[in-house]
Amino acid sequence: MSIALQGDLEFMLAPSDALPAVSRLDTVAPFRKSWVYNNWGYSVAGAVIEKLSGKPAYQYIRETILDPLGLANTTTRPVVDQDCDFAEAYSALDNATLHHLPRALPFKGSLFELAGGMFSTVNDMLKYAQAILRAQIDAQSSPLENLEMLFQGHVPLVQSDKSFGSYGMGWIVTHLPGVVGLQGNNAELFDLDKLARIGNDTNLIKTLYHQGAGLGYYSAMYLFPESKSGFVVLTNSMPLNDAADWIARVVATALHGFQNTTDYVEFAHESRRRKVRSVSAMKVEFDRIREDDPGIDPRPLGVYCGRYRNVLGNFFIDIRQSLQDAHLLELLFLGREQQMYQLRHLQGDMFEWAPDYDEQARRARFTRWDTAYFQVGFHFKDEHEASSLEWAGGQTLVALHQSQSVVRDGLINSSGNSDSDEL
Repeated sequence: MSIALQGDLEFMLAPSDALPAVSRLDTVAPFRKSWVYNNWGYSVAGAVIEKLSGKPAYQYIRETILDPLGLANTTTRPVVDQDCDFAEAYSALDNATLHHLPRALPFKGSLFELAGGMFSTVNDMLKYAQAILRAQIDAQSSPLENLEMLFQGHVPLVQSDKSFGSYGMGWIVTHLPGVVGLQGNNAELFDLDKLARIGNDTNLIKTLYHQGAGLGYYSAMYLFPESKSGFVVLTNSMPLNDAADWIARVVATALHGFQNTTDYVEFAHESRRRKVRSVSAMKVEFDRIREDDPGIDPRPLGVYCGRYRNVLGNFFIDIRQSLQDAHLLELLFLGREQQMYQLRHLQGDMFEWAPDYDEQARRARFTRWDTAYFQVGFHFKDEHEASSLEWAGGQTLVALHQSQSVVRDGLINSSGNSDSDEL
């Protein structure tokens, strides 16, 4: 979601942009040679459903899966009002206090509706878990189809060590004893050999799990087909660490009667420290760059200002001088005031817009701390106006197209790291 989601509970692209955007995603590895989670694929699946069925994807899923399974409280189109029994969403600040997020449904009707916009309850998710487990015994009596394909490992999570399991279609397929939680945020904060193993070496237990992260909500779901058991964890915050993951590990340990030798409370504290420290380190690195090259001043700020469009013409960034401080620039995604970030000079024609941890949390951003993502570089064909804008380490630059308006029309090239998007 890195390009399409820039915080503040709204998406930057329309549903019709999903397929054009995916067609320009960078290839990060040869086919099935590396596992990199990217949920754009589920948006593509939704587009395929609509093409083949002739119905809106949410309606098709309701008619073919949710209604037959009796999942009355599961939907991508919830109706939420003040009297609705709906979990409020929060984000956690760096001091572990909670910030209440607005009651909004940004996934509803968006290009990521099927990639992350399913709302449900614990009871409905347990019904769904039961339906999956029963279908593996008697597939003929279930509306769920092709489960073998869903739960077949298509690519190892770690090529050098198959013990971490494989990725199926939406589910990680592995065994206990082993390390789990590799789809969630906690795995970003620890080396794999530092994460606790669950289980003992007497029996191998087939394990299926999926971890979810939404805007204000994190979840985990585990199934154990051999014992016909499973559980779901739903939480209502964007946390300092993936609390749903830690809870799921504790439940999995208790469910199988394993001895717990892991202090998950300390893991939670340490993961919080690491996440906050990583964002702080990014800010410190930008300050170091400025201090190392204090003499490389920017050009007059007006020459950077304008509108920069992507290749497809469905996304743009406005750059303007700050309304409060003429010595600063501001970056506005799609020109929207609520999508404004300060753009601070770094060196030469390079700037940065990195928010600190609390700003990312308050604006419901998934926390990022990679310096390349928050760098913006400008390129010039002459001294008087920028010809292109490079964001997040993009390689290909496209020339600026002049217009007669005060705000210039240009082009932006965008590419990220593991979930990079060039639109």
